[in-house]
Amino acid sequence: MLRFKNILVVVDAQNISSQNEAIRRGTELARENDATLTLLHVFDEPKSSIERYQDFISAEELSSVIRQRKMLALEEIVEPIKTMGFTVGARVVAGRGFIEIITQVLKHNYDIVIKVAELHGDLFNSNDVHLMRKCPCPVWLIRHEGASKTILAAIDLSLEDSAQGKALNKLIMDLATSVAARDQSQLYLLSCWTLYGESTLRSSGLLKVSQDRIDDMLVGEHWENLLRQRALGQSYSLDDEQLVLVKGSPDDIIPQFMGEKQINTVVMGTIGRTGVPGLIIGNTAETVLHSIDSSVIAVKPDSFVSPVKM
Repeated sequence: MLRFKNILVVVDAQNISSQNEAIRRGTELARENDATLTLLHVFDEPKSSIERYQDFISAEELSSVIRQRKMLALEEIVEPIKTMGFTVGARVVAGRGFIEIITQVLKHNYDIVIKVAELHGDLFNSNDVHLMRKCPCPVWLIRHEGASKTILAAIDLSLEDSAQGKALNKLIMDLATSVAARDQSQLYLLSCWTLYGESTLRSSGLLKVSQDRIDDMLVGEHWENLLRQRALGQSYSLDDEQLVLVKGSPDDIIPQFMGEKQINTVVMGTIGRTGVPGLIIGNTAETVLHSIDSSVIAVKPDSFVSPVKM
């Protein structure tokens, strides 16, 4: 099981409570791994528009009062957690949400960020999307917990061609199997495949490729992906019923599969092609994230460098 040693739980203003699901998850992980747990709250700096307050309080004084009140609220939650035997602390900072969260990750080398998802309608709000795009460590955004306990590892088998891609797939699988074991959940490994240029090969009169040849190429592509998926699944002791290989676009297949199986949490990479300079989030990940209503654990390759600087 993947072991976390330095866990950051982000606590929003509306959710500073011991009932916060992110705090519960973070506490469980810290207790099981004898890890350090930090609760973080980020609040907006008082804006220059508070001139009307200046007769009785300055922006700096107001910021100090807010910080003290939020810290007291966090400390009330932290005190009973301290009795569990691992290191736990609280931190309150002022600034822009995702930037301050990522800055804390960079400063203190957190292994994972856990927070309750903020939603705009049914979609992740911009702060959470930026966090998934730019945070160098895994980000676990928690939405409602469904009745079924199901975890999906969404694996791009084409990444198995490179050491960097294999490492990303391994991280996805390590996280997915860890959460599934912890929750005693059903785990699925889903991969999609296509034959590059199939529609062009079939319809172009300029290319002299027979339909039988294309069908043979499809069979070969399918078997190559099947063998890769089986090898990956066997390394995590998954049985055939847990392995799902589907021909088609992951943009469509992943949300559809998640709806059919009532997936609670999907673990997926947010960079489709590793090693592409400036690529923050892959098109497939962006589409999938806007098409699902489950919790998400978003991961990136170890080589990813956040555009946020300390």
